[in-house]
Amino acid sequence: MAVGAVRRPGTTVEINRPPAKRAQPAAKPRESARAAADAGPPRPKSLLEGIGEFLGNLLFGRSDLPTDGDSSHVHVTPRDATGKEPILFVNGAGADFAASAAGVADLSERIGRNVRLVHNATAAPQFGDPIRNLLGGFLGFLFGDVRQILDNQQGKGHDPAVAAVRDQVLERLRAGKPVELAGHSQGTHTVATALRQAYDIRSRELLGDRTLLAREFGQVKVLNVSGPVKRQDYPPFVQYEHAELPGDPVVRHLGELSTGNRDADYEGRLYRAVFELGGSGGSHDPRNVLAESGENLRKVRAFFA
Repeated sequence: MAVGAVRRPGTTVEINRPPAKRAQPAAKPRESARAAADAGPPRPKSLLEGIGEFLGNLLFGRSDLPTDGDSSHVHVTPRDATGKEPILFVNGAGADFAASAAGVADLSERIGRNVRLVHNATAAPQFGDPIRNLLGGFLGFLFGDVRQILDNQQGKGHDPAVAAVRDQVLERLRAGKPVELAGHSQGTHTVATALRQAYDIRSRELLGDRTLLAREFGQVKVLNVSGPVKRQDYPPFVQYEHAELPGDPVVRHLGELSTGNRDADYEGRLYRAVFELGGSGGSHDPRNVLAESGENLRKVRAFFA
């Protein structure tokens, strides 16, 4: 869609979407040094990731990683009469750009709000046949996507999706605008990490003034859909809501339904949750979590009204 074109209600639009391989925009001068320090150096590939990438290229698999952090895609619904900026949404692991865009359209129509996708790219290579998709997808998911959750949890490496969310949050906060965010599964971890980084940056810029921080971050609304995170993983003052189903192993081991000292065994719990997902009966699927007749959808609509 061309810049300046009229956006028709009920449509998905892409604004200035760059080609798949593109240069990252330069950081703003006032925060470039800090952003680089916060993000840290890019995480080197593990041996298994390197082998997986080599095999994927050898077998003509298509990589989704060049779209990591792409935020050009917006779904516009005629039901949104709020006049607010679109909700920033980050998808879960294992979804390529097309699948994530379809998920944003579904979410937007369910909750009645315009939604901007910040794509959390999958390390799973995309092939032309289901057998290679299954094998390549599982290996990429396990040794790429899941590993990134652990890196974010431990504050390691650089995640383009985290950086994209953080920078948009900072831009809106500095302009005195409210911020609304949502994530599903791994995407909730991306959002939580980005908000913690944004809070640290604003805390330095505001000289630690908690009154000013409370005023800014009190305008932040964040929704956790079936994520491996809890309220404690987000910075102070944000308005928080969560939606999940009780049979979801991710939520039971790591999210709002987890008990005990979760952080002491986060990695072990994460891998247990991943291997239990296959038998979860669709309880991790956001379409089931936010089913039309369910209480979860009612409270999410009220939260973002």
